Amino acid sequence: MNVKPFVGVGVNYTTFFKEKLYTGGPADLDIDDSVGVAGHIGIDIPFTPRDSFRIDARYMDIKPDVSLNGDDLGEVDISPWVYGVAFVKTF
Repeated sequence: MNVKPFVGVGVNYTTFFKEKLYTGGPADLDIDDSVGVAGHIGIDIPFTPRDSFRIDARYMDIKPDVSLNGDDLGEVDISPWVYGVAFVKTF
């Protein structure tokens, strides 16, 4: 059976809720929603006609605007790389 590489590009939408900042006093932290590009790359390694082992990496462009107590702090670059392994079952 052949190893099957794949690649994908899409849109990532991230929303934040229940933001908290532990400062010992009152703090009003606000993180805006973020829209950015997302990428996905990996390989599927089949071991039966319907079952595969997957190794992949995803990138998400997450750069929200942040404010604290009403003061604009600017843009924060979170943008993680996420790595995974999985069992894939095709139906």
